[in-house]
Amino acid sequence: MGVKVLEILLGSICFGLLGQFFLFTADSDFPISLMFGPIMYYSYLILAHGEKRIWILFLHLLPFIGIITSFLLVNERFYAIYLHFYFITLILSLVVYPSIIIFSGRKGKNPLQIHNLLILELLSILCYVGSFFVFVMYMDRMFELNLELYPRMVVMAILFVCITIVGYYFYQINTNQLLLENNPPEQTEDQVERIRFNEQQIRHYKLMLTQSMEHDKLYLDANLTLEKVAKHVSIPKNHITHFLNYYYATNFYEWLAKYRINHAISLIESGSENLKLEFLANLSGFNSRTTFNRYFKMYMGESPSNYRLRLSK
Repeated sequence: MGVKVLEILLGSICFGLLGQFFLFTADSDFPISLMFGPIMYYSYLILAHGEKRIWILFLHLLPFIGIITSFLLVNERFYAIYLHFYFITLILSLVVYPSIIIFSGRKGKNPLQIHNLLILELLSILCYVGSFFVFVMYMDRMFELNLELYPRMVVMAILFVCITIVGYYFYQINTNQLLLENNPPEQTEDQVERIRFNEQQIRHYKLMLTQSMEHDKLYLDANLTLEKVAKHVSIPKNHITHFLNYYYATNFYEWLAKYRINHAISLIESGSENLKLEFLANLSGFNSRTTFNRYFKMYMGESPSNYRLRLSK
């Protein structure tokens, strides 16, 4: 649930930022920006604590819902009061929620979690900066300081940067997937469940895993995961992890990469020397040339370009 919910939440922030950007250009006071703090905070709870209780998000969104209701119902006579509540609540939201995220001291346990927490911390810092200029806008609106468009333009620039950061997150997750693939979390002996396989299980697991790669060629799927392999061979995930660690002295990603590298070598040796390395990597099941080069050097001791050049001589 965690990663998918996180993507949905950050996606909603992205659309909200775009909406707020256009609302600023239209000089509208619709309070869509009040949802950013609660959603960022709930995203943090998912990453840091594995939170799954969706009612916590709705609880923190109550001020957002209440002020939207006020915006829709208020008339011109009470519009100034609405602006007071809106700006004060927004400033508090842009300070309190980022403070919780930044000063919690929670660190990620793996590269992907570290990356996602860093994204939230960057957004939180921008919220701090944005809160100052929202305060300036509040003073300008309430006390007619005649600051013209300066604070509003700064806030719009911050919104644009936030949209860029969230867009970068989705680019990393949906296209590269490098963080887990390049730095898979290693399991120590204490973390790997101590499982004792009998001889029949050992033969069966070896046969099924080998067949899934050599016959079914699952490794050609660039989005292949341990879960997919476990479902395909009908073997529990923790059994596969332990089997590879104990009997092959490797982890899932390195085991998978070895089949992909062997496939790439067969393509090179079969006369595919004119293929671009990036295309060769894709044909072999890798979703990036960087990962392809890394594992090729690991298993072959040289880069794929050097290997191909040496064969052509």
